[in-house]
Amino acid sequence: MATIRQEDLIQSVADALQFISYYHPADYIRALARAYERGKALSAATLFEFDEVIDPAETRSWIMAGLRACPAPEKRKGKKLKWIDAW
Repeated sequence: MATIRQEDLIQSVADALQFISYYHPADYIRALARAYERGKALSAATLFEFDEVIDPAETRSWIMAGLRACPAPEKRKGKKLKWIDAW
């Protein structure tokens, strides 16, 4: 697996922004920025009437609360697998 270096990522984003700025008029870029602002999570929640928006900083606690609410799995009887899969 290839490693993505920070410099490569930065250059890729810079190239994409250069492409957008070259091939799209300024009014399109401004409209895109306004749409992005309107499309943030809380705005989208208001527009689409989501019941709850989870702050990314609280995601772990929400997932753990959901897992704790599940019943405990039954104890396993015997081995998990009878063989070892080489793949």
